[in-house]
Amino acid sequence: MAIDFLIGRKTGMTRVFDDNIGLDFPVTILEAGPCFITQIKTTEKDSYSSVQLGFQNKSDRHVKKSENGHFEKAGLPTKNIIKEVLTDNVEGIDIGQNFCVDIFEMGDLVTVSGISKGKGFSGHMKRHGFSGGRRSHGKNSVMRKAGAVGAGTDPARI
Repeated sequence: MAIDFLIGRKTGMTRVFDDNIGLDFPVTILEAGPCFITQIKTTEKDSYSSVQLGFQNKSDRHVKKSENGHFEKAGLPTKNIIKEVLTDNVEGIDIGQNFCVDIFEMGDLVTVSGISKGKGFSGHMKRHGFSGGRRSHGKNSVMRKAGAVGAGTDPARI
């Protein structure tokens, strides 16, 4: 079985210029691999089959004893990112095997998924599109406040 997945990380952005149409396009630069097989799970032993990949070396200072034992069993240095991917067949895959971007060919379509950077709690202006309070006439503490958003108990005016 051939592995058709990798772990990577975003390293930056750039742009590529297309001379034919005279436009440039934003491009994301990814560092994908090398990924090492750290564990193989089979249906006989674990009731499902999957492959566990490790990416990016991790400093020994930040490694727990359980993680250290897991990687020593595989004969690999400790890895920072570990992901498990379900597979149908794990034959032909060995623990410690290395996979890089060369498993893909030019023109292959790939699915990329990731975790966005968290930007914290979103306020009502960004989240709901509220306009906030007045910016002048001595109202310095209500510029980004929500204010009234609906009628009270008596549907009079807001």
